Amino acid sequence: MIGLDTHVTDDPNDLWDLCKQSLHGESHCFAAVIFLSLNETDLVYSIALDEQARVFAASSSEPSLLSTRLLPLQWAIDASMSGLASTSKPSEQAWSGSFYDYRSLQQVEEPSLTGPDWLALVGAFVAPIFILILIGVVYHLSIFVARERETQVAELMQAQMVTEVPRILSTLISFMIIYFPGIIICSVLLTQLLFTKTSDILLLFLMLLAGTSMIVTTHFLASFFGKAQLAGLYTSTLAFALSLISLTILLGPSSPFMMVVTQSVVPAVSNTQTLAMSLVFPPYTFATLIGDIANREFQLRPFSLEPVSGISLGDMSAGIIPQQSLAGYLYVVFFLVQILVFGCGTYGVEKLLWGVKRNFEPIDASSDVALRFTKLSKTYHSKRPWYWPFKSTTHTLAVEDLDLEVMKGSVTFLLGPNGGGKTTTLKCAAGIHSMDKGSRLEINEAGVVFGICPQHNVSLPRILTR
Repeated sequence: MIGLDTHVTDDPNDLWDLCKQSLHGESHCFAAVIFLSLNETDLVYSIALDEQARVFAASSSEPSLLSTRLLPLQWAIDASMSGLASTSKPSEQAWSGSFYDYRSLQQVEEPSLTGPDWLALVGAFVAPIFILILIGVVYHLSIFVARERETQVAELMQAQMVTEVPRILSTLISFMIIYFPGIIICSVLLTQLLFTKTSDILLLFLMLLAGTSMIVTTHFLASFFGKAQLAGLYTSTLAFALSLISLTILLGPSSPFMMVVTQSVVPAVSNTQTLAMSLVFPPYTFATLIGDIANREFQLRPFSLEPVSGISLGDMSAGIIPQQSLAGYLYVVFFLVQILVFGCGTYGVEKLLWGVKRNFEPIDASSDVALRFTKLSKTYHSKRPWYWPFKSTTHTLAVEDLDLEVMKGSVTFLLGPNGGGKTTTLKCAAGIHSMDKGSRLEINEAGVVFGICPQHNVSLPRILTR
């Protein structure tokens, strides 16, 4: 035993630091002697070995471990305590001990296998609240789109032959530029304060995809509104409600939080209902994403884009919640699909619900006629309320069989009482309103694009930013 480096400690738990073991159960320590009791007549101690050495000694019939490690150490201790240090050690000595794990004699605090409990709470219940990160852009964008139509800015741009595609793209790009810095800041805060194990770049990428999807979807919903008074309230309330739906599915009978385990392996929560809701509704997708990230963090694992693995019976019996509801790559796919589908849907709504096809025939540029109406008629059809689908609609004839010819270089006035059809006639000429069947409009080729002074005040900066 001469020449060995020794350490003395009062706490047996210090062995975890003094004799750190590798993954194979080996350490640099020769052995450890733990004195359990000492009095005038008795000396009780234990000799601790590496995990691998203990198992080997218990299962091997070879005396090499006893003769090279255990017996010399035991003799040195006994000889020192009993005053036999000067006596030669025996060639053989009976072994009357047993190999056991010292941890079975004393409770040792094991390292935690899960994260803080609040992460499990976020994954189970609080995840839908995180939609508040994006609810501001939902409210702002829906009001902007509806007010643009209410103040007739959209009609003015249409009269100036600004088509739906550049108008929609300019709105989407503008709001991305405005709100993306805030989304980036929120992403950084989430990774630094809450989800510390998840990759910063991955969460930032998913947050930007989620923000783009919410912006495009909000524009789609706002395209149905002609008034800005309740557009923001309706769309933001709908977005929050859709995120809360994730709780009903999460706590439903098919959820692993509520199910009774009857198989050896329980599939992860990638059922048809969750897949369908996540594919169609961006708020639901975002809430499920936050829940999955929190669940992974609770398992002390970072969120990943890999497929979801099953949940073992032991994990379920131990109360361990699933790591992810959906495979990580599905969130990327779902957000991209939502951006594409709702973007095309926005164009369809703007085109079919509000778009006006400007039908006119060209007049030769050498002609003195600038514009000509032949049998112009315009009928307004009242809209049926959504809450009363069986209500009959009314029809208002604003202009009937009007023949009008405007010459080049002339100034033409339309005079008549309020509601007489003057504004309707000008809007039909500008392409803001469509004409009834049988009406004919001819415009000189030299003046197809012309300016128009709207009847109501409009915000000039709105026009200049287009």
